Amino acid sequence: MYGSQGYENNSDVIERIVEADKETNFFVANQGAAGLLQTSCFVEAAFTPKKDKQYEMRFTARLGVCNVQVNNLSEVDGKILKEKIDELHPVKKECDK
Repeated sequence: MYGSQGYENNSDVIERIVEADKETNFFVANQGAAGLLQTSCFVEAAFTPKKDKQYEMRFTARLGVCNVQVNNLSEVDGKILKEKIDELHPVKKECDK
């Protein structure tokens, strides 16, 4: 993945290969504490990755508020470009059919 080594802010990177042109579901969660306050949050979403594209998912959690952003990655002149995708949508459940 573009930029996975020596990533900004030295944040942890986990790489996954997913099938192109097939809906990909994901669930991310955080549980923590801030002083005496216990916090937890989660995000469940889906999108369909395109063939020959690379993506990054950025998950942030602060005081019980979670955010997920998925960016399409490309490399131009040795620089990694990030373009936010807007195709995230709720996961389709079996009972929703």
